[in-house]
Amino acid sequence: MLGKLAEVMEDAPIGFTWLNEQNEFEKINKYFVHELGYEDESEIKYKGPERRTFVEMIDEKREYEDMLAASAKGVRTGPHWWTIRRRNGKKLRIRTHGEGVAVRRPKENEAVHRFGVVIDTKEP
Repeated sequence: MLGKLAEVMEDAPIGFTWLNEQNEFEKINKYFVHELGYEDESEIKYKGPERRTFVEMIDEKREYEDMLAASAKGVRTGPHWWTIRRRNGKKLRIRTHGEGVAVRRPKENEAVHRFGVVIDTKEP
């Protein structure tokens, strides 16, 4: 399902990202890549040989962890404002709305992937 959603959102004039169960970037659409000042999504997805997580790029790490904990309990989390760092080090405020999506895998319990749509941006 998220693969198809990512395809639809690829050229959308609004930011979109799909995070895997470790909150690593799986897919980032062209608009969001551009907003963050990168050339392509691989520059965001990888920091050297390591995968980059969404929480590494935002200032509100504790709030994000609290949101994940609430979501794990089945609480709908609604939209949130985050301060994310662009490639040039400048900050951008983004308002996202997303939800966890259960993904069943063979030989494992449910894993949760997340998707987020950037519904607003502003300079801090």
